[in-house]
Amino acid sequence: ESWIMDSGASFHSSPYKDSMKNFIIGNFGKVRLANDEVLDIVGIGDINLRTSAGIVWKLKDVKYILGLKRMLIYVGMLDVQGYRVTFRDGQWKVVKGNLVVARGWKKGTLYMVELLAEEVNSVSNNVGHSSTLWHQRLGHMIEKGMKILVSKGKLPELKEVEVGFCEPCMFGKQKKVTFAKSGRMPKV
Repeated sequence: ESWIMDSGASFHSSPYKDSMKNFIIGNFGKVRLANDEVLDIVGIGDINLRTSAGIVWKLKDVKYILGLKRMLIYVGMLDVQGYRVTFRDGQWKVVKGNLVVARGWKKGTLYMVELLAEEVNSVSNNVGHSSTLWHQRLGHMIEKGMKILVSKGKLPELKEVEVGFCEPCMFGKQKKVTFAKSGRMPKV
């Protein structure tokens, strides 16, 4: 399960309390969803996310909402806390000062948060079934190669291969920019 950047949310929220620190149980009101469903806010806490940028990003005052289907990061709260959030070309990033805190990609109509594998494992029930985790275990193998392994039954617990944005792969495929020749010869 991934976190989603949401500009329409009222606060950071999650249906999971296991990874929350400083957790307080209580009646913190109700929230109305886009489909007009009303859910109870039954707790509040802080969550540390280890992002793909290698940063531990602390989300404060995350609301614990039973019945919520997604984990949401409220973009408006990030703005209030001094973060700069940019969306461009199907990707987004959160910056504080000169530090890139988090980044991710657009999947369909949602902006997904890219976390490191161990952080994904802590909120996921199907730890061994994540295609991103297998992508990392197999030395950042390309999706096509992973699909071949799945079709041959070598990864039986993996049903679907969808890796998404992988920062180490992106850096590994970068090329150095060459300098154009100036047409002048140095004087000897």
